[in-house]
Amino acid sequence: MLTINGKLENLFTKSEYTDKSTGDVTPAKLYLQIMGKFPQEDGGFRLEMKDIKANIKEFDSMLPFKNKDISIAVMPFSPRNSQAIYYSIPRGVLPILATQAPALPEKKV
Repeated sequence: MLTINGKLENLFTKSEYTDKSTGDVTPAKLYLQIMGKFPQEDGGFRLEMKDIKANIKEFDSMLPFKNKDISIAVMPFSPRNSQAIYYSIPRGVLPILATQAPALPEKKV
């Protein structure tokens, strides 16, 4: 497992989807959008938004963390024959406030 630190900017859901040709139903999903700071060699940082999949049943538990700096455990995965890496939050895992997590580096002036 890995830990991602950043500001929880948004939560959104993707509705249940039914494949028209097969009839297979893909359940609704919850996504968290976390803005992270990545340190740069010049002492600054760049911002990057990550969409992280979570269990739809955790939606109400995640709402109090919106617009707060958080730290959350994630599981990385990559589909076959792909270089892309995606992240999901294991069931039952909730964020902690960043005040309880290691500090992110600040930009040097």
